Amino acid sequence: MHTGISVVNATEIKNFDSVKEDYLIINDKRVCLNVNTKTDFELLGSL
Repeated sequence: MHTGISVVNATEIKNFDSVKEDYLIINDKRVCLNVNTKTDFELLGSL
């Protein structure tokens, strides 16, 4: 199973229109993180 990272510029989100999205596909089962907030990101340092 592949994991992936979807990166968007949150400043571009102003309504329900689509925004440019970049993808990074990772073939590594050790990667399993969901980061939605700054707090989520800061918690990564404890792993």
